[in-house]
Amino acid sequence: MYSGDIRRSLQITKRAIEICQERHSLEDKITKVAYQDVIVAFDELFNSKTVKVLKSLQQNEVIVVLALHLELSV
Repeated sequence: MYSGDIRRSLQITKRAIEICQERHSLEDKITKVAYQDVIVAFDELFNSKTVKVLKSLQQNEVIVVLALHLELSV
C-alpha cells in the first residue's frame, strides 16, 4: 500500500548508517546513528537533481511520467 514511503524510509536509514560509519572508525563496534546523520541523509536524497526536476513539472507532465512508470513496471 505505502511501499514507496517504506522504500524511501529504508533508503534514508541506510544512508544515515553509512554516514555514521564514515564518522567513526571501523574499529568501533558500537556506534549510534545521530539525528544529524539522518538529516544529512534526508537532504542528500531529497535535494538531488532528479527530485528538483520532478518538483518543477507541470501537472500534465507528472501524469505522463506516472503513466510511463506504471506501464514500464508491469
